[in-house]
Amino acid sequence: MNSPNNILLAFEPVLQNDGTPEGFVVSLLNDCPDPILFELDFFAGGVKRFGKKGKLDAGGYSELGKMQYDDLNEFPEAKVACWKIVKDGTSSRYAKDMRIKPGVFFSSLTPVAPILHRQAHVLTLFEGLSAERKKNHAEDLKAYTQRKAPPVRQWHESANDDRSQHEVREAADFSIELDLHIEKLVQGHEQLSNAQILQLQVRVFEAYIEKAIRLGMERVFIIHGVGEGRLRNTIASSLFRIPEVITFKNEYHPKYGYGATEVILIM
Repeated sequence: MNSPNNILLAFEPVLQNDGTPEGFVVSLLNDCPDPILFELDFFAGGVKRFGKKGKLDAGGYSELGKMQYDDLNEFPEAKVACWKIVKDGTSSRYAKDMRIKPGVFFSSLTPVAPILHRQAHVLTLFEGLSAERKKNHAEDLKAYTQRKAPPVRQWHESANDDRSQHEVREAADFSIELDLHIEKLVQGHEQLSNAQILQLQVRVFEAYIEKAIRLGMERVFIIHGVGEGRLRNTIASSLFRIPEVITFKNEYHPKYGYGATEVILIM
C-alpha cells in the first residue's frame, strides 16, 4: 500500500478529550510522479456528505471533507475518477466506487501515512499508475509508427468521459475570485457611462456564478470594492434569487477587507 505511484484515500482521526475519535478528516493523496485531475463524491447511508473536484500535484494532497465516526456504520462509499496530466494532455480515465468496510478500515491505520507524514487510516484507490503510464507510452509509440489504433483504455469508462474530463479541467483552472473592477474587465472604460459599467459588471458576474454552479464550486469571492455600494447591493439582490446559493456575506476579510462578497454554493 505504501509503495509509490498510488492514489490513496487517507482518514486522519479527530480526537475527543478522552482520546477516542469523533471523526476523520478525509484527504486524497497523489503518491505518483504525475499531477492528476480528480473528482470525488463521498456518501454515507446513501446521502452525499461532501464532494470535490480539481487538480492535485505530484506528491500532494487535498482535504476533501470530514467523515463522522458513526458514518462507519452507514456503509460509507467513495466514488472517484481521476486522470493523470501528462505531456500531451491527460491519460485515460480511472474510476472506482470504493465501499469502506469497518474491518478493513480499522486494520489500515498507518503510524506515518505517505505524504501526510502523520497517523491516518490509508486505503488504496489506484495503484501502479506510473508503471501503467510507461507501458502505455511504449504502446502508443508503437501504435503511431505502425499506424494502428491506440491501446484500449483500462478501468471503467462511460460515454460521458470526454465531457466529464473537460469539466474537471475547467474546475481545476477555475478561479474562485472574480474581480469586477471595470479596469479588469474592459479597456477604454473611460468612454462608458456609470449605467453601462454596472450593466457590464452584472453580466460578467452572472456568467461567472452560473459557471461556478455548473462546475460544483463550494465557495467563490466576488470582488466589487467598497465605493457607494451600488454594485455590491445589485449582486446581493441577484444572489437572493439563485436557488443554488446557500448563503453569502460581505464581512471583513484579511485579503479583501470589506470589498468582496463570499458566496457559499450547493455542491
